[in-house]
Amino acid sequence: MKLPVGSFVTVLAQSGTGEGNFDMQMKTVLTAAIATCLAPMVSAQVLEEVVVTAQKRAQSLQDVPISVSVTSGEQMNAMSINSLEELSGTLPNVTIAENATQDSVTVRAIGSGANQGFEQSVGTFIDGVYFGRGRSSRSPFLDVERVEILKGPQGVLFGKNTIAGALNISTRQPTREFEGYVEGEYFEGDDSFGVTAVVSGPLSDRVAGRLVARYTDIGGYMNNIAPNGPNHERDSLAVRGILDFEASDRLTINVKGEFSSFDVAGRHLQLIEGGPITPLYQSVDPNYEQNFDFTQSINYSFFQPDFDETDAQNLTATVRYDWDTVTLVSTTAFVGYEYDNNIPANFAANIETAAKLYNEEHEQFSQEFRLESATGGAFEYMVGAFFQTEDIDHLQNFDFNTTQGRADGFPLPPFVGRTQFDIDQKTDSIALFAQGTWNVSDRLRANLGLRYTDDEKDIDFVQTTTGSLPFPNRTIIDTREDSDVTPALSLQFDATDNLMTYINLSQGFKAGGFDFESGAQFEEETVDAIEVGFKSLLLDGSLELNVALFDSQFEDLQVAAWNGVAFVTSNAAEATTQGAEIDFRWQLSESLQLTGALALLNGEYDSFPAAVCGAAQQVQWGIDTGLNPNTCQQDLSGKPLQFAPDYAGSLNLQHYQDLSNGMDLVTTLGVEFSDAYFTALDLDPISEQDSYARLNARVQLSQGDKWSVSLVGKNLTEEKVTTWVNDVPFFRGAFFGSIDPPRSFGLQARLSW
Repeated sequence: MKLPVGSFVTVLAQSGTGEGNFDMQMKTVLTAAIATCLAPMVSAQVLEEVVVTAQKRAQSLQDVPISVSVTSGEQMNAMSINSLEELSGTLPNVTIAENATQDSVTVRAIGSGANQGFEQSVGTFIDGVYFGRGRSSRSPFLDVERVEILKGPQGVLFGKNTIAGALNISTRQPTREFEGYVEGEYFEGDDSFGVTAVVSGPLSDRVAGRLVARYTDIGGYMNNIAPNGPNHERDSLAVRGILDFEASDRLTINVKGEFSSFDVAGRHLQLIEGGPITPLYQSVDPNYEQNFDFTQSINYSFFQPDFDETDAQNLTATVRYDWDTVTLVSTTAFVGYEYDNNIPANFAANIETAAKLYNEEHEQFSQEFRLESATGGAFEYMVGAFFQTEDIDHLQNFDFNTTQGRADGFPLPPFVGRTQFDIDQKTDSIALFAQGTWNVSDRLRANLGLRYTDDEKDIDFVQTTTGSLPFPNRTIIDTREDSDVTPALSLQFDATDNLMTYINLSQGFKAGGFDFESGAQFEEETVDAIEVGFKSLLLDGSLELNVALFDSQFEDLQVAAWNGVAFVTSNAAEATTQGAEIDFRWQLSESLQLTGALALLNGEYDSFPAAVCGAAQQVQWGIDTGLNPNTCQQDLSGKPLQFAPDYAGSLNLQHYQDLSNGMDLVTTLGVEFSDAYFTALDLDPISEQDSYARLNARVQLSQGDKWSVSLVGKNLTEEKVTTWVNDVPFFRGAFFGSIDPPRSFGLQARLSW
């Protein structure tokens, strides 16, 4: 049978790349996809079931009464996805972006800012263990079985800091048969090389093990044209070992240990607007330019170069004991990291004014016990207890030297010196939770969950200033305690054997804390959410279609906004996110599958009268009032949240062809698209990312499970997408931005046994 894949590729290639052609691009892409879908197909195939642990049990995705986006390891391999940042591009209403100090994870336009005092609004869980800090999602994307994005509050089963959702990652486990592979890859767009090695199999009749290691060397995709200026380079190494021990027919013990090292020199940042001081930039840097074009002009005079070095380790032990009607699960984990991070505030050569040098050590111990009933009865339940202790030692040196800039004519204050923040924060969390399911009838189920959480933070904050700086010396020793009860109620009704409808009511809370740049407290954040939807199998099981409508009302939303000098932390009064999400998988034939997702989103502040102003507003405020421009405030009530496009989505088409001599050819085409959105909380116009559509492609030739070779193209439409735009410190009206990788081509090869 001849399939219309070639015509689909041709139409996509001819769709154009200009910003003004976006609507035409989207119409063309969607028309081509629909035409492909509706083309005559024979012998439509039944889809394979997707199994998830979104409710801490292994169950079909179609039985879970919440919106969940699932990507398997095989799918990520087919799309050549090597990081959570890349994965989020394929998941509408999900943004995972790297900023200067950590990764920010946003779901349905709700996330956490860059202040190190923040815990994430989207909790990250790896093999059932909570990773609460902003660097959690920077852990290597290594030997992953499945990634589940649970959208909306997940407080009952996953805990306090899942007010916007949960990122649930499952790694591949040891096999009972010997297997392994070695894989290498090279991409020319960022001059990156990577190699992965895996071996798995039985060590005895009752013990199996898995060992995996990955090393990557990324040359970077920013071109630094300054003399002796470094480029953006990144090295990472990760090693993981897992032992799975079947002690008896009832008792299993799983132990996992992991180490990772993540080293960065330079960053993918560039000056995108010089504003009123453009002539001064040009006078000190003959190579100065401000086009958004993957080009930097940066060197270092006073301060250390830009670097980010992280070493992390974790150890997890999961014990399961099965009785006939109940299972006891114990998960014990230690998570720790240490990082050194230097961020010079220079975005043009020969001009440095300030730098922030961070050193942080983090240690976390957690213990969870769960009792899980057997499934299939009239009533099913899960009850548990959770304890976690966390210790953060955070040292921050904020160095200033404006001597050179002032001599060159820049309008800078006469700052020379250092302000140091030495912070020790300890957190103890305890929780009790329970969830029950009443199978009212063969078609109707009611789920009720409840979690009590108590969270106590103790902080020892010392700020010391030396030199000619107008910053205070202060010591803050303080304690705050937050506790809450978060319920969730859902009803599921099987309208037919292949159509499940549901309504889900839930509350969530995120504990308050301390600002690591001022020692000030911010209050807890809460949400009331409702979601209705359905999950269905259509066309004799060949089409899976899931739809969710949601509305979430947030109170005291925690935000951190950059005012040009520091991140200002506060609680926005009220915010609402509402919209619709559609996910589908369509097995068009034995050899062709189409998957896609579409999200419609309206996220805005209901009340936020004291938000930080943008640069132009600050300047005008200073002129009008004669006051410090940093004290300017604006009313963002009724304005959109950052990372809140009106629509976003993705389409992926995969074609499988059986060749002669046992050879297979797999072709994958993917497009990810988004409407415009703001990347800065102050909604400065320059931070608006325009609409875009990125095309990716992969062609793989393989021989069964023995070997494979793949050609990969990423961002073939050469879209320039920014993940973060902010003000240059001290230079009001100048802006820098972080940019996603350009178009790149790569080669991947795998040898398996």
